[in-house]
Amino acid sequence: MPNLSKNSSKSIFLFVLTGFCVILGISLRFSHIRIHVYWHDEVYTILRAFGTTTDEFKTEIFDGKIRNVQELQLYQKYNSQKTIGDSLRALSFNPEHSPLYYLLVRFIAPYFDPPVAGARILSAFISLLLFPATYLIAKELFPQSKSAPLIALCLTALSPIQILYAREARQYVLYEVLILFTTFQFLNACRNDRGWRWYGVALIFGLYTHLLFGLLILAHAFMIGIDKHCRSKWQNFLKSVVVSMVCFSPWIWVVCKHMTELKKYTAWMHVPLPLDFMVLRWGEHFYHILFDLPDIPILKWISIPLLLICFLFTLKKSNRQSALILGLTISVNILFLIVPDLVVGGQRSMEVRYFLPALLFLQLCTVFFFSNLMEGSRHMQWIGFMMIVGLFVGSSIFGYRYINTDTWWNKNVSSNNPTVARYINSRSNPLVITKIRANTPGEVLSLSYRVDPKTMFLTLSADQAATTIPKGYDIFLFRPSTELEEQLRYRYNLAPVAETKDMLWMASDL
Repeated sequence: MPNLSKNSSKSIFLFVLTGFCVILGISLRFSHIRIHVYWHDEVYTILRAFGTTTDEFKTEIFDGKIRNVQELQLYQKYNSQKTIGDSLRALSFNPEHSPLYYLLVRFIAPYFDPPVAGARILSAFISLLLFPATYLIAKELFPQSKSAPLIALCLTALSPIQILYAREARQYVLYEVLILFTTFQFLNACRNDRGWRWYGVALIFGLYTHLLFGLLILAHAFMIGIDKHCRSKWQNFLKSVVVSMVCFSPWIWVVCKHMTELKKYTAWMHVPLPLDFMVLRWGEHFYHILFDLPDIPILKWISIPLLLICFLFTLKKSNRQSALILGLTISVNILFLIVPDLVVGGQRSMEVRYFLPALLFLQLCTVFFFSNLMEGSRHMQWIGFMMIVGLFVGSSIFGYRYINTDTWWNKNVSSNNPTVARYINSRSNPLVITKIRANTPGEVLSLSYRVDPKTMFLTLSADQAATTIPKGYDIFLFRPSTELEEQLRYRYNLAPVAETKDMLWMASDL
C-alpha cells in the first residue's frame, strides 16, 4: 500500500489508477458495440444521412404490401444514386438536427455492415477526443491542482452517461467534445487575447452539430458581461459570434423555411407531465454522471447530494473565473430546460441528452472536489482515492451488465424491441402487421434488425384496412392502433404479450 504522504508515491498511484480507468473506459466504449438494439433515433440517423426523408420512407413502405426484412432495410443501405444534396434535403425536413454529424455518418457508415453499426463506431472514436478535451479544460480551470487533469480523465472514462452516448449513432458525443473545446478556447482567448479565431471556428462546428449549442454562446456572453478580465475582450467575442452566425445562416434559413416540420417533430416537448414525475427524472439525469445501477437505489441518494456538494464547493473554493464559467454554463442549460416546463408546461427537461452541457460541467465540479481531497491531509487523500476506486468498481459492474444485455434505458421507445423480437422469432412463419402511427416507421426499422430473416411485415397506411391477410402465417400485431384492433377482432382472437408492455399482440383464429 503506497504511503500517500509522499508526493511521489501519491502521483504514481494516481497515475496507475488513471491508466486503469482509461483502459476500462475505452474498452466499454467499443466492446460488443453491436449488441444493443438499434433504436428509433439511430435508424433515423442512417435514413437521413443516406438521403431518404421520413415522408418518403412512410409513403414507399407503408403501402399495404408484404415485405421481408431485406426489403425494409434497403433504406438503411448506402445508395450511390443519393447525393450529399439528398442527405441535406432529408435533414432539412427535420431541421431540429444540425447536419454535421449526419454528413460524417454518410462518409463513414457505408464501410460497415450494417451501416448503423458504423455510425456507432464513429461515435465511439469521436468520444476518445473527450479524454484530451477534458484533460485540457481541467488544466485551464484548475491551474493550481496537479491532480485535477488526471482525475478528470478518470471520471470521463468511467462516467456511465459518457459511455452510453459514446456508443450511440447520434450526434451527442460530438456535441460534448465541441462544448469542451469551445470553452477551452474561450477561456484561453480571454486570458491571453489569442485564439479568438479558433474560438469562432469551434462555434461554427458546434452550431452545425446541435442547435442547443447556442446556450453555450449565451453562457459565454454572460461571462463577458460579468467577469472584469473577460469584459475587455467583448469586441473579439462579438466578432467571433457574428462570424459564426453568418456561417451558420444557411441552416438558420433552413430552420425558418421548414418551421412547420420543426413544430411537428418537436410537438412532444409541449405535452405537460406531472411535477413529481419530472422531479424524479431530473434527479436521474444527474445520477447518471457517476452511476447507472438502477437496482441499487442507495447510490442515487449518495450521488445526487455529492454532486450538489461538489458544485457548491467549486463555486466557493475555485478561482473566480472558473467558478463563473462552470456556474453559468450549468445554470443556463438547466434553467432554459426546466423553467419553460414549469411556467408554460411541457417535457423539454425530460431528455437527459439536452442536459449534457450541465452534466459535463458538474462532472468538472466533481473533479475539483476530488482533487482537493487528494491534495489535502493524508486522511483526505485516502478518502479521495477510495471514492475513485468506488467509482471504478461501480463502473465495472455497470459495464459488465451493460455489455451483457441487449437493451438499456437510453434506448427509449425501442427498449422493448428485443423482447418483442424473441416472441416473433419463436414462431416458424411470422407475419408482423402494423399500421402507421407517430413512431411506427422508426420502430419497424429498429425491430427489423432483431427478427429472423424469415419474418414478413405487412405495413399499412393510415387509410388502409387489414382485409386481405394470407393464410398460413403466425400473425402478430406490432404497436397496434385501436383502429387496427377493431379491424381484426372479427377474424382473430387478439391478446397482448404482457412481457413486451403490450407492444406486441398475438392473433389466433376464432
